Amino acid sequence: ALRTDIAKLNGERDLLLKTPIPAAEPPPDAARSTAPALGQLPEPTTAPLVINIPGLTNAPIVVQPPPASSVSAPPPPPPAPTAAELSARRDSRLKELDQALGEKIADLAKKEAGFKEYQAVTEKNLLELEGRRSEMLLGKIYAAVREVARENSVSVVVDKTQILFGQNSVDLTDKVLKKLSGEEKPKTTEPKP
Repeated sequence: ALRTDIAKLNGERDLLLKTPIPAAEPPPDAARSTAPALGQLPEPTTAPLVINIPGLTNAPIVVQPPPASSVSAPPPPPPAPTAAELSARRDSRLKELDQALGEKIADLAKKEAGFKEYQAVTEKNLLELEGRRSEMLLGKIYAAVREVARENSVSVVVDKTQILFGQNSVDLTDKVLKKLSGEEKPKTTEPKP
């Protein structure tokens, strides 16, 4: 979300920098001076308004305008801002955008640093957990190997990867696996009924 906000602010800042400031007010056109500006009412006239609605009436409807004294003139439009005012507004907005960008970038950097710290702590905890788990598993394996070796009167147990030649009759792997999986139960003598 912060990266999106930063991109939006950068886009607005770039657009503001690329927008030209008009040097001077354009001269009014003759055609514009007679027509009302957009959103303004036309000048009131004293001529009556004639309305003819076909199908409803046969005679035109005449509406008399109100007296000129009751119609107030629209307020004059506010003066257009000068180039200096527009430039000052733009500079002010640029300062606001730069300040907002700086705050967002600092906030993003702070959150990224916090995330990296959290990630490092989590990875360290995971490694410790895996180490403890490996120790527990290896402890169970060594205990099972020791038990099977004693039961089979074997004095030395060597890893298969270290043996160049050996007989299968002394291979304890299957017995150790059974011991670890709990398949081999201790033999007990139960009295028969």
